[in-house]
Amino acid sequence: MDATTAASSHPLGSPPPTILQLLRRVPLAYADARTWRALAHVVTGGPVALVAATLFTVGVASGLLSLVLIGLPLFCFALVGCRLLAWLERCRALVVDANPIGASYHATTGLPVAGKLRVLVTDPATWRDVLWTAVMVPVGLVSLAVTIAGAGLSVMLVASPLWIPITSSRRAALVGAIGFVLGLIGWTVGPLVVRGLSSFQLATARVLVGPDSWTSLVSRVSQLTVSRAAAADAQTGQLRRIERDLHDGAQARLVALAVDLGVALEKLETEPADCRRLIERAHEQSKRALADLRQLVRGIAPTVLEDRGLDAALSAIVANSTVPVTLEVDVPDRLPEPVETAAYFLVSEALANVAKHSGATTCRVRVNQRGGLALVEVSDDGRGGADPLGGTGLRGLGGRIAALDGWFEISSPAGGPTVVRAEIPCAS
Repeated sequence: MDATTAASSHPLGSPPPTILQLLRRVPLAYADARTWRALAHVVTGGPVALVAATLFTVGVASGLLSLVLIGLPLFCFALVGCRLLAWLERCRALVVDANPIGASYHATTGLPVAGKLRVLVTDPATWRDVLWTAVMVPVGLVSLAVTIAGAGLSVMLVASPLWIPITSSRRAALVGAIGFVLGLIGWTVGPLVVRGLSSFQLATARVLVGPDSWTSLVSRVSQLTVSRAAAADAQTGQLRRIERDLHDGAQARLVALAVDLGVALEKLETEPADCRRLIERAHEQSKRALADLRQLVRGIAPTVLEDRGLDAALSAIVANSTVPVTLEVDVPDRLPEPVETAAYFLVSEALANVAKHSGATTCRVRVNQRGGLALVEVSDDGRGGADPLGGTGLRGLGGRIAALDGWFEISSPAGGPTVVRAEIPCAS
C-alpha cells in the first residue's frame, strides 16, 4: 500500500500530523510576519488595558460624585477618554488587519459646547466605547499575562535538562525530559495561542467600537425624520413668502391699478387731462405688477436655470448684484434638478443678505463637484455677525439643504468674514 492509498483510507481523509511534522512547522510559524504582528498586538494591549482601567475607574467615581460640582467634568472627561482610547484601538487593529474599523459617531459640527456635550452623552456609540473600555481591562491584561507566562514557562521547560544535574536520579532525568518535550510543545502552540488572543481582541473591537448596523439604521431614520421636517418647513416658508410677495407686491399694485382706472373712467368726459394722468399712472402700475410677477415666478422656478444650467443662472444673479462678486463654477455635467435649484437659491439668498446687511466690498461664490457631492460656498469681507436663527431666509436655506440630505453651515464671527457653505449629495 503506498502513501496515497494510506492517506485516502484514513477515516478523516488524511492522517493527523506527527510530532516530528509539528516540530518542522515551528520555524515556519516563527518566520511568519503574522505571528509577530499578533504578538505586537497582544503586547500593546496590556498598556491599553491599564489606561482603560484608569478611565473606567474615573468614570465610575465621577458617576458616583455626579451630585457634586466636580463630578460632571470628570464624567465628561472619562467619556472623551473612552472615545480617544477607542480611536487608539482602531489604529492598533491595523497592526494585524488591513481593513480599518470604522466609527459611527453622531456629528457635532457647528454645535455649541453644551450641544456637543449633549451629543457626547446621548450617542450610543459613546456607550459602546465605554463598554469596550470595561471589557478591554480583563481581556488585555489576561492576554498579556498568558503570553508572557506561556513564553517564560516554555523557556524554563525547554531548558530544564540544563539545570537538572547529570548525577540526579533517573526520576529527575525523566522529569527533565518531560519538561523539555512540554517546552517544545509550548513553543509549537505558542504562535497559535498568540494569534488566537489577537483575533479575540480584534473581534471584540470590531463588535464594540466599530460601526453598529442597528445604531447606523437608527441614526439614518432619525436623520431622514429631520430631513422630512426640514423639507416641510422649507415648503411652508416658501408658500408664506409667495403669499407675502403677492400681497405686498403684485396684488397691491393691481388694486391701485383698478382704483386709478375707476377714477379715470369717471373723469373720462369731464376732466380729460386728469383722466390721461390717471391712465398713465395705471399703465406704470401694470408694468410694475408685471415685473413683480416675473420676479415671483423667477423665485419659484427660474427659467434660465432650467434652460441653460447652473452656471448661466448664477451668472445672471451675479450680474445683478450691487456688490462685486467673483464667480467660480466647476461642474462638469448638469446636476440633478433639485440640487441645482437648491444651489441657485442658496447663492441668491446669500447674495441678497450680503447686499442688505454685510457692508461688504467684495464677495466670492464657488460651486464645484467633488465625487458625489456638490459643494457651494459664498464668502464676503463684510462685518459678519450673521445669525442663522435670526432670519427666515437663512433658516429656509438650511431647511432646503437638509431636505436633500445635505450639510449646511454658516460661519460669521463679529468683524467678519461671513462664509456660507453647503454640501449636497448629487447622485442622480
